[in-house]
Amino acid sequence: MLNQGNIEINQLNRDFYSKNNESFDKSRKDNFWKGFENVKKYLKDGQRILDLGCGNGRFLEFLIKNNSNFNYLGVDNSVDFIAKDTQKYPSYKFLEMDIVSNLDQITNKYDLVILFGVTHHIPSYEYRKEWFQKLEGILASEGILVLSFWEFNSDKADKEFKPEKYQVEKNDFFLGWKGDFLCHRYCHLFDQEEIEEIKKILSNLRVLEEYSLDDNRYLILKKER
Repeated sequence: MLNQGNIEINQLNRDFYSKNNESFDKSRKDNFWKGFENVKKYLKDGQRILDLGCGNGRFLEFLIKNNSNFNYLGVDNSVDFIAKDTQKYPSYKFLEMDIVSNLDQITNKYDLVILFGVTHHIPSYEYRKEWFQKLEGILASEGILVLSFWEFNSDKADKEFKPEKYQVEKNDFFLGWKGDFLCHRYCHLFDQEEIEEIKKILSNLRVLEEYSLDDNRYLILKKER
């Protein structure tokens, strides 16, 4: 459960993406992440795919170019992104939902679960452990989970910003947008020790791949049963 500090951080990020939606959308249209390519080998005909934090549908565009037959659900907490995605991709399903606080509301099982650009927004060490544990429950038998961890430059963070209720922890930072700090987003920088802990939390999943590309650390895991 989110405590008051975590609720504050979650709202901070929601406000950030609401205020910067147009600019952020434009910055995410030029090309696919290089890390997407490693997912191609796991695409199968008729897959049920869950895209958590689908944003402006960039990974869906990648799927359309590489796999013609799949069942897709894109989930994001941004009403603006969901509205645009629904209009642009009318053949696919989208859901506006806060995946930070309401992940357990997803009750269906999926063959491929994708989280690109999400994990760094999950606040607090203890809550992250609880949150990552829930991911296994939405994977079907032999399902694939793909996680990215943003390896951002923490020197660009606002060192003066202090939240009111949230207790800032190791490797927590507050970034602005386009070179200013008119509004902030919370970002956590995962070190290798914490990634190893996440693997232990997901111990029922087998690690298939771990690699770094385009300023992200990627984990691809498989549920064996």
